[in-house]
Amino acid sequence: MLSLLLLLLVLGLTGPGQAENPPEPIPLPTPVDVGTWPEVRVLVHRGNTPVTIRCSEGVQVRESGQEPRALEEIVLVPEAGQVAHWTFSASAPLELEGRTYRGTLEACLEGGTLQVINRVGLEDYLRGVVPRELLSSQFEAVKAQAVLARTYALAHLKGPEARWDVRDDVGHQVYGGVLAEHLVSDRAVRETAGLVLAWEGSLASRVVFHSTCGGCTEGNENVFGTPPVSYLRPIPCLDQAGQPACAASSYSAWTLEASARELGQEVGRSLGKPPLAIRALEIRQTFSSGRVGRLALLLEGGEELELQGDDLRRVLRLRDSSGQVRNLPSTRFLVEPDQEDGKIRLSGSGWGHGVGMCQWGAIGLAREGWRFEEILERYYPGTRVLGIAQAWPGALSPP
Repeated sequence: MLSLLLLLLVLGLTGPGQAENPPEPIPLPTPVDVGTWPEVRVLVHRGNTPVTIRCSEGVQVRESGQEPRALEEIVLVPEAGQVAHWTFSASAPLELEGRTYRGTLEACLEGGTLQVINRVGLEDYLRGVVPRELLSSQFEAVKAQAVLARTYALAHLKGPEARWDVRDDVGHQVYGGVLAEHLVSDRAVRETAGLVLAWEGSLASRVVFHSTCGGCTEGNENVFGTPPVSYLRPIPCLDQAGQPACAASSYSAWTLEASARELGQEVGRSLGKPPLAIRALEIRQTFSSGRVGRLALLLEGGEELELQGDDLRRVLRLRDSSGQVRNLPSTRFLVEPDQEDGKIRLSGSGWGHGVGMCQWGAIGLAREGWRFEEILERYYPGTRVLGIAQAWPGALSPP
């Protein structure tokens, strides 16, 4: 997703406190179970190596140009030059290389590359997404995530000309199928069934979220370089004591460091260039949220290279406290003064791009008594929770 992988297990149920100024209660539509419709097509495999599909109840196989047949399992071997299409169904979840999925599987072979797509009902899809994105004992935060996941999925449904709608990784929403399902997130999906986030009466088609903002979220234009979205504005993420609501996250504060030589090697590798002779880093622009907008890499000989926006997280790689080289968790950081040991050191807060709902912040607000619809309105100002039939035109013409 536009968000990084997050599995949050917050142990122990904490009684809700009284939030300082929670919004007025928002009238909610009644949840409606939409069952297996609408269907989401999830790309769950892409490669040129053999894969095995099986099911304990047997697999019904339909292959283009052939009669349907029943097998205990089938091994698909990609071959260059072969074009084929298979559909797999069963009375129980299907297993693909140790991963189990509800719905059906489709496999397309073309140009030596095999794509496997899981066609699954929206609510069952959410059962495999929500626990991989946010799982917590703070139930209202999990419900907020369920509404966002449903909204995101609907916004990314494509026409029949496309083979798939979303991938199963962090480029879209992390989806783990049946093995990811959890009682808490199943309940959150069920209790918000058919509810989505809307802007001016229509589906909020640009919802994104992240792990930890560090105290303030960011506007989409400053991170992704896209035109400003009215409900993706910088929002203070503070609890009733005025502290970051996401302070419980292990990424609420972090420090990374590297020698100039080591950093130059990592940046060069990230950019597909030879190692760079970096002598210092200089922040050229900082947004109101505290995130760095432009950073100059000052090179030996007087040259410099400037990085902007979310590219900073992709390109900069330094060592954490355990000595592991890793990407920058967030662009909310400061460059510490020259160190006696000659290393370049960054101190910062947050994990992820910083746009939209802060997941650890949602947990913090839920702990103080905020309901899921209030959490969503906090992070996406001006939006409302509506029923799918009210906000999504596709609901008027089900297949």
